[in-house]
Amino acid sequence: MAQDTREGQNQAIALFRQIVTEDAGDADAWGFLALTYASTSHYRQSSEAEVLQGRAVSAAKRALSIDRDNPIARSGLALARPIVGNWSRVGSALEQSAQQKPHTYEVTFSFGRFLAAVGRNREALHYETLLSPSQPIPSNYYNRAQLLWSVGQEEDLDNLLSEAARVFPTHYAIWFTRFYVPMLSGRPEEALALAADTTQRPTNIDPAEVEAVVRVARAIQSQGVNEVESVAREWMSKAHAGAGYAENAVQFLVALNRIDDAFAVLRAYFFSDGFDCGEIRFSASQGTYTPHNDRLTAWLFNPAMARARADRRFAAIVDRLRLARYWSDARVRPDYLSSGT
Repeated sequence: MAQDTREGQNQAIALFRQIVTEDAGDADAWGFLALTYASTSHYRQSSEAEVLQGRAVSAAKRALSIDRDNPIARSGLALARPIVGNWSRVGSALEQSAQQKPHTYEVTFSFGRFLAAVGRNREALHYETLLSPSQPIPSNYYNRAQLLWSVGQEEDLDNLLSEAARVFPTHYAIWFTRFYVPMLSGRPEEALALAADTTQRPTNIDPAEVEAVVRVARAIQSQGVNEVESVAREWMSKAHAGAGYAENAVQFLVALNRIDDAFAVLRAYFFSDGFDCGEIRFSASQGTYTPHNDRLTAWLFNPAMARARADRRFAAIVDRLRLARYWSDARVRPDYLSSGT
C-alpha cells in the first residue's frame, strides 16, 4: 500500500482478501481490508471510488460484527467517503481510532494525513513521530518531509531527505520532493543540480515530465520576463490536462508571482470554475486519479503557498471547501492562521 502506486494498492487489497479468506474470524484483518479499500478509493476515478467505498463499508461491518469497537474498521468506515465536506465526521472518527491504536501504523498514518489536509501540520507531525522512524516506506518519508517543510524544521528535513535518497534514490515521490522543496524555497540551483544527474532521475517517469519542472526551476532562478511568461503559459495549459498537473501549476505560478493565474487554476481544480482539470492526475499509464468531489488539500498549507494564503481570495477558497466551518465547529485553527504564514 505504501508504494503509492496503483499496482501496490491492488496488491494490498489482494493480500488482505487472501487473509480474510483463510481466517474469516480475524476482525483486524477485515478492518485492514476495509481501510485499504477506503484509502485506495481516494486515488481512483469517481465510478471506481464508489465501488471501493462500498466494499470498504462491507468489510468494516464484517469486522465490527466480530469486534464491535475495532478501531481499524472504524478508520476504514470514516474514510469510505469523500473527505472534502465531511471534515468533522471523518476527523472525529480517525482521531478516536488513533487514540485507541496509536502505534498501529495504518491508523495513525491515516489520522496524520487528515490533520495535514486541514492545515494542522504541527499536530500531524506529532502523530507522524509515533510511527517507527526505521520503517523504510516511501509514503512515510514523503509525508514526514512535507510536514517538516511545512513547520520549518529545516535541519530535520535535510537529514530525512538525505536518508530517503539513500534508500529510494529514484522513487518518484522522493525524487520530486527533493526537487520541489529547494526549488520552492528559493534555492532553485539545488533543484537544478539534482536534475543534472540524469542517471538518478525518477523511475518510470517520462523524461519530458522532468524537463518541464526543470524549466520552472530555471524560470524561478532567472526571473526573466520571457522565460517566466513561457513557463506560466505551459503550466496553465498542463493544468487543463490533469488534477496533479493543476496542483503543481498553482504552486509554480505562485513561485513565479503569477498570483491571478494561480487562483484561476485553484478555482478550476476545486470547483471546475472556468475550466475542468479532470480526475486523472498525470497520465493514464500511471492510473491514479483525484475525484472531483475529493480533491487534495494538504498542499494548500505548505510554504510554497504562503503568498497565496496571504491573498484575500484564499479565504473564499477555504470557505467554499467548508474548511472554515470545520475549523470553527472543531474549535481549532490551522497553522497558517496561528502563525500568520
